Amino acid sequence: MVLDNQAITKALESVSENYESVGILCVIANRLLDRLDFIRLDPVRVVDFGSRTGYTTRALLNRYKNSDVVSLDFSLSLLKSSKKCFRSRLPKMLVAEYTLLPFSDQSVDLIFSNLTFQWSSDLQKTLLECKRILKPEGFLLFSTVGPDTLKELRESFSDEKQHVHSFYDMHDIGDILTQLHFIDPVVDVDYLTVRYSSVLQIIVDLKSIGAHNVAQNRARGLMGKSQWEKMLQAYEKYRDENCLIPVTIEVVYGHAFIG
Repeated sequence: MVLDNQAITKALESVSENYESVGILCVIANRLLDRLDFIRLDPVRVVDFGSRTGYTTRALLNRYKNSDVVSLDFSLSLLKSSKKCFRSRLPKMLVAEYTLLPFSDQSVDLIFSNLTFQWSSDLQKTLLECKRILKPEGFLLFSTVGPDTLKELRESFSDEKQHVHSFYDMHDIGDILTQLHFIDPVVDVDYLTVRYSSVLQIIVDLKSIGAHNVAQNRARGLMGKSQWEKMLQAYEKYRDENCLIPVTIEVVYGHAFIG
């Protein structure tokens, strides 16, 4: 998957203050945070990889009160705007490319990454960087989204252009973790359905969370009125008995250790 880094930056910087009001995002974040309950960790350094508005960073600061918690994101503007969300304790904040992490080898105990790996232009390189910076017995815990995400929207476009971002398959992610010699990698999937009253409401939410198509071969320019209306009509076939329109989200969860 070839991604446009400039488009990624623009997408992430378009994330609005309404990000946390999109309830399903907090559901996914909380489910990932809950998985830490089953892992015995006393980390010295924790990295929130793709911290966005700081929602998960705040939870990590609360959970690991004696740890050095680092909030890392691709977007400087997001990091700056998230500062006001921290009261008693401010994390360290770093801007970084997801394929070039600003840490020395074996310097991190826990990497926590919620809904971020889908933005990586080279997932194998990103995971290799995660492995490089993790200490022996270090732990990687992540969520991302799989290829069935937004499938209704994707199928509602009648042309051959790529209007919806492509996502990594769980099996591909598992294969990469194995190839890079992570220890005991586990990848699983959870399907969530969010229901809306209109397609316009879906588009508004997608824009507010920066969920743009950033592939280099994406459709460019404004969509014509007739094309837009065709898409709206096609999406209507998914409307259910309660007159609501579904949006599928395939959530991929994963974790692995370093030997």
